[in-house]
Amino acid sequence: LSPFISQPHAFLDLIHSIGGVIGGDIAVAFFMRDLVIQSSVLEVFVPIDLPDPVHDFIQRHEPVVSGRPLRPLLEQALLWSSLQVREVVTFTKASGYNIRVIESRSTSALAPIARTFATHLITFVSRDTFGTAYPRLLFSRRAL
Repeated sequence: LSPFISQPHAFLDLIHSIGGVIGGDIAVAFFMRDLVIQSSVLEVFVPIDLPDPVHDFIQRHEPVVSGRPLRPLLEQALLWSSLQVREVVTFTKASGYNIRVIESRSTSALAPIARTFATHLITFVSRDTFGTAYPRLLFSRRAL
């Protein structure tokens, strides 16, 4: 997490305290123990009504160039709704890395991950838990 977050332990504690998880390519890289898998985006999934502590942490501790909600087109809004996403805010750091905070439409931060379109992305990590829905596919480096 250090390319994205200067205080990764404090950030993981915060994520844990609100019931959030990390997903996307970073979670896949964790599972695969593969340093070749690199991403310029850290995806943080949080329960409904709980993105503010994460936004505040990022703005207080990270050299952020911009932080803005993604205003989806109608087609994207419908897709996000079907994926159980309420709002997405992307923070861009001067280094070019992005931190994307994805607010669930549910009290579970896992709802958007469970509804994603690709089997390898149904993977998450947090401070003391991790999981993947399709371990055989993931560890075979295959996805649907």
